[in-house]
Amino acid sequence: MPITSPRDREFERLANEFLAKHPEVQREWREEHRSFDKFTSLICGVDQPNEVFASLDRAGQIAVGLTTGDHEDFEGYSGDSDEKIARAAFDYFVDLLRANGHLAPVA
Repeated sequence: MPITSPRDREFERLANEFLAKHPEVQREWREEHRSFDKFTSLICGVDQPNEVFASLDRAGQIAVGLTTGDHEDFEGYSGDSDEKIARAAFDYFVDLLRANGHLAPVA
């Protein structure tokens, strides 16, 4: 499923740029289906207990969290731009990668 919303495209751009600089992060993009919904997910640490995900749905919502735990939804209810919402979701995603051992801590 192609990513179609501007918010999701911006998150994908940020993620791909970041991951190109961090080849040590084991990851995969997946097309997923749940009930009547289709979405694209970026999974890091696949099949590990510290797996981190970001799911991009067709409506532009970005969900970021741990597969085995809680997640945060990033949506446009506050009137923020798509770029600002995507950046907030991406920053949270990177924080989770760091906190769960996928990246070295910031010195």
